[in-house]
Amino acid sequence: MGPQLSTMHSLINVGVDAIILIYVHVDALGDAIAEARAKGIGVYCLDTEVVPGVIVNTTMPNGVAGATIAYYGTNRLGRDGNVVVLNCKWHIARRRALAAEAIISDFPNMKILATEYISQASYTQDSYDYMQNWLTRFGDEIDWVFGDWDALGMGAARAIMERGYTVDDMFVTGCDGGSEAFQEILDPENPFVASYVQPFEAFAHELCEVINQIQVEGIAPGVPGSMVPASKVIYVPGTMVDENTCPPVGSNINSLFDYYDPTAGPEAWYNSGTPYTTK
Repeated sequence: MGPQLSTMHSLINVGVDAIILIYVHVDALGDAIAEARAKGIGVYCLDTEVVPGVIVNTTMPNGVAGATIAYYGTNRLGRDGNVVVLNCKWHIARRRALAAEAIISDFPNMKILATEYISQASYTQDSYDYMQNWLTRFGDEIDWVFGDWDALGMGAARAIMERGYTVDDMFVTGCDGGSEAFQEILDPENPFVASYVQPFEAFAHELCEVINQIQVEGIAPGVPGSMVPASKVIYVPGTMVDENTCPPVGSNINSLFDYYDPTAGPEAWYNSGTPYTTK
């Protein structure tokens, strides 16, 4: 948090008009946020959390993401199977797993064998290690590994393959999407089969629209026409992708989402600059 805090102070001292906090633990920045706001600087969050002083956050409904993954996994198993859950205490991931666990547990023939909480400092190794331990403990009783985000699922998938298990024995799901995840999903030897893809570019676009409205047009939150909801959070839903729906290499990542128009020209925000294309 030290570099983030020092960067905040540097931006405040320069006298910028707005500060965007991206994917950080904003609780520890409370005093700096208050200082920025006291000096008339707008503070905004991109895919993190609203704390006092933050004007708006743009993200996806993470509970919806978890629920969507839960229905995907239970359907793939025919509502009959055993699950292990790689969770995290950070709110973004935690809400995904809590929603998923509630739904999975409500089906009588679905059983959650174990849940572990991953450290953000060592999540790649943790997910691999927990999966190795589960394979020793449960073996092929495991049918599905729920990973709070793709990196956890990938770590688990690596452990599964190293132990000689295949996708026919158990499968893994994640959340976030992108080229690295898609490559694993499209690999028929890899048990990582699906991810809930977040529309990160849309988060950024919505946030830029809000900042323009407030900082340039002068439309304050709470007045008629403001984009800022009472919750101070703008939610943009994602979509589920598996081996049957994974986008081909070279696809604009935004083509996965409902807002995308394939006939739109370069003036569309998702076609401007250098769009994210899958590799």
